[in-house]
Amino acid sequence: MQRRDRSDWVILGCADAATGGPGVHVVVPREQIIVDDTWHVLGLEGTGSKDVLARELFVPAHRAIDTRELMKGASPYTLNHATNLYRLSADSMLSLSVPPAILGSANFPLEKFIERTGERRVIVSGARKAEHGPTQLRLAESTAELQCAQLLIHDAAELMTEVVRAGQGATDMGYRARVKWQAAYAAELCRRAVSRLFAGSGAHGVYDTAPLQAAFRNVNVGAQHASIDFDSSGELYGRMRLGLLSK
Repeated sequence: MQRRDRSDWVILGCADAATGGPGVHVVVPREQIIVDDTWHVLGLEGTGSKDVLARELFVPAHRAIDTRELMKGASPYTLNHATNLYRLSADSMLSLSVPPAILGSANFPLEKFIERTGERRVIVSGARKAEHGPTQLRLAESTAELQCAQLLIHDAAELMTEVVRAGQGATDMGYRARVKWQAAYAAELCRRAVSRLFAGSGAHGVYDTAPLQAAFRNVNVGAQHASIDFDSSGELYGRMRLGLLSK
């Protein structure tokens, strides 16, 4: 399937070639880079998250920013705006932008599972699948996980709103670690919920045309996003709560 590249500009993260350490993020016109179509993946193909190649590219200083300052929301350019919105850390914004899409992808198969289960019967006994205790438990647990995921996302969004309203503490590591972890855990809850529903969907769920298998693939790929990596996000939050992180 041919996918169009719709953006006119691209943001690139550039590491120091000598040390491999943090460098700068730059903004470049689409026509100055080469798109390498590497995005042939298990799910979420529609995002078109391809690689890009930039060779001998000059970027003026006004289109570059220190990566560390960008990620913690300490860009000097934020002072040019009347709102504190741009003082939010980029890593928090990026982390919280992913799980809402995953949650939407997870709620869809929940409804399809309910719809399909009402028609299914146990092959051996002929009993209605909807009256099967383990099936009911799968549905109940997956529903609870998706509800918890939604609450975590809303709470993280409220926390970021409070930071904007306060106009201070925007670079504080405490809220950044919390937002990142809640985003990661919300995505993980969605992944668990959909995986459980998929496992209980029977053979009908594995067909290419089945909504459950598509949602299973999309949710699992979404939960793999680097910004909400479960292990590193959990470690960061744990270190913050134990006082092992500097502000």
